Amino acid sequence: MKHAFLFLLVACASEPATEPTTPTESEGTVGTEATPSGDESPEAALLGAWQHDHDQSADGVDVFVRGDLELPPARFRQRWTFEAGGVLRASTLAANDAHGEGEGRWRLEGDRLVVEMPGEAPQVWVIVGVGETLRVRRAE
Repeated sequence: MKHAFLFLLVACASEPATEPTTPTESEGTVGTEATPSGDESPEAALLGAWQHDHDQSADGVDVFVRGDLELPPARFRQRWTFEAGGVLRASTLAANDAHGEGEGRWRLEGDRLVVEMPGEAPQVWVIVGVGETLRVRRAE
């Protein structure tokens, strides 16, 4: 047993040190414009399910992560699913605290994401970055 531990210790110690990585442009960071990776269009980079990550959001920038990522429980977590053709499925919160899902529309106007849900005023968000995360802030 002592030899196995020593072997494991030596094997771990011989791994080359790696420098911490910083997000690439395609991952997006606060302060950069939306830059999809490779040949992917901005619209294609948004497609799929996203959920609000309260822990990463700060300084007026809301951070959304992919919908399949496990996040800690929250009283209400905004979810957006962007589909081709401008269809949006979004989580809703009723006055009685009931959760549901509504269908609306989405479109891009440059770096602005316009979200329209029936019976509500359009919401306009500035896309700060998109990649592994979607970072948006409310347009002024």
